[in-house]
Amino acid sequence: MKTIHTKTKSRTLIKKLYREILKDDSLFHFFYEPELVIRVSENHLLALKKYLKDKNINFIEYDYPKEKGKKGNLCFECEDLVLNNLDLFLQLYHCHSLAVLSFKKEELNDYFGRVIHTLFNIARKSYQTEGLELIAMGVGRIIELYFYALVKDFNHERFYQYFRNLKK
Repeated sequence: MKTIHTKTKSRTLIKKLYREILKDDSLFHFFYEPELVIRVSENHLLALKKYLKDKNINFIEYDYPKEKGKKGNLCFECEDLVLNNLDLFLQLYHCHSLAVLSFKKEELNDYFGRVIHTLFNIARKSYQTEGLELIAMGVGRIIELYFYALVKDFNHERFYQYFRNLKK
């Protein structure tokens, strides 16, 4: 699998790429970091690169996943949980990407709610626990954003480790 990290923040580009190139790629997925980052199977790579070059869209290409901690690593979620369960996460990322491409904007919040509630339900967590955990995640995100605004070279990994230790 390859990563194509574009220099664009376009929201319409991924829809075009999906319709024209990526529809048959059962593992493709994308993120905004904040530029469009696309992960694609090798058999769709050449067509994707040609399309981007023809449209004069700048990008860099690298392997996915990259080795954790390797200098120049542009893998945003290359942490142990993801790397140790990569087959599962590739399917999840693909499904979430398809959902974002398929649902209308107003349907996405319902999708988010269904995914989150279903996960808590399958994990046998009560509705009350679900609510409390979501509040804790929200507070953690607010704290993270606050520190991120204060500290120029904010270290997300260290922050998450600190926050996880607080919850224990």
